[in-house]
Amino acid sequence: MENKVKKASWLKPKQLWIVIYAGILFFGATILVAGMTNTAFPIFGQLRNWDYSVLVMLSGVAMFVSAATGILFGQLALKIGFKKVMIGGLIGMAIVSVVMGLTTSMGLFIVAIFCANIFATAFQNVGVSSLVNTWFPRTKGIVLGWATMGIILSDILWSPNIPKPMLSIGPEKTFTIVGACYLVIAIVGIIFVKSTPEQANTYPDGDPTGIEDLQANLKALQEYKSPWTIGKLLKTSRTWQIIFGWGLLW
Repeated sequence: MENKVKKASWLKPKQLWIVIYAGILFFGATILVAGMTNTAFPIFGQLRNWDYSVLVMLSGVAMFVSAATGILFGQLALKIGFKKVMIGGLIGMAIVSVVMGLTTSMGLFIVAIFCANIFATAFQNVGVSSLVNTWFPRTKGIVLGWATMGIILSDILWSPNIPKPMLSIGPEKTFTIVGACYLVIAIVGIIFVKSTPEQANTYPDGDPTGIEDLQANLKALQEYKSPWTIGKLLKTSRTWQIIFGWGLLW
């Protein structure tokens, strides 16, 4: 019975709220990136006489660019904290959404596509990963399993439904509303999401047992000095095998 309680400790209210918020961020990161290619892009192309195939092709290029910026956001998170990176990404995505809806310039729209991928990397790849890892150091696997349902929900709620408001009230109002939603999510994050469970007066994984071991491991990680540098990694064949292996997969 005790073991079952520990496994379900992440379902406590404060922990569950973090899981839900992480799911919302997964949803928000997906809709303006992968959720645009087969839904909104064709309508933008039709309404504004843009070449749909160019938008789709450059969207793929933007994903590669955003992967590179993930390294920069990761380093930035170490300096200023992942929550600031996460909130900054959400605010940036709010602006991008409004620009997408209002611009009649295909060039500016393409810039917005790249920015959407980059900001999604900031609040999803860096923000969510850091948030979940900090709050759930022992149960991050199951937590991410539930949180990533936000990606699935984007296929259910966004993809089949976004063409309707775009065609009825226009992309201008539609994506301005979407941008406002990103801004609300950012404000909610600023007020109600704490960077660590301790700041919320709770425990990692919602479980007070084993805190000493976690603290000892954290201290060891903070004091550890890696012999590796970026230069050494780039000279290692295994690094390039991983880069191209995972890159081709994605």
